[in-house]
Amino acid sequence: MKTRANGKGGLRLRGRIWWILYRRDGKQFAESTKTGTNDGRSEDVALAMLRQRIAEEALLSCTRTITKGPNLRFSGQELNVLLRPIVYAFYRSGECLYVGSGGSLARPLDTNHHHRADLTGADELVIYPCLNREEARVQEARLIDSLHPILNVAGVAA
Repeated sequence: MKTRANGKGGLRLRGRIWWILYRRDGKQFAESTKTGTNDGRSEDVALAMLRQRIAEEALLSCTRTITKGPNLRFSGQELNVLLRPIVYAFYRSGECLYVGSGGSLARPLDTNHHHRADLTGADELVIYPCLNREEARVQEARLIDSLHPILNVAGVAA
């Protein structure tokens, strides 16, 4: 078994498949990259996936509150996460208003968003980074099913 450390995580070759190792919420995770050693770039793919997971953890672990001035700063890792597919949820006073998904953070902030007028009273936006659009669609459906947002008609992803 070949192991390669990389900052906050690592790569492990189990048989012919690369696995990524990382921590989230204090728990150790091992995730198959589904890439084998036959493919010449499989270790690079595994390393990119590990970097993505580490960036997601960095974004998920931070809480941002604007208290002095209008500025927010995002690290390069955070930007990489925010420019990928996401699922988002708008809340008002703890109640979920709407859950949606998009190709990046631009979607929930778009001035042409179909629920823009309904969301003006929202006081919180929660972002769930995803690896791809398919993962975002699955996560969106799960959140709609569990949160029952009032603007998602009949619990169907919009």
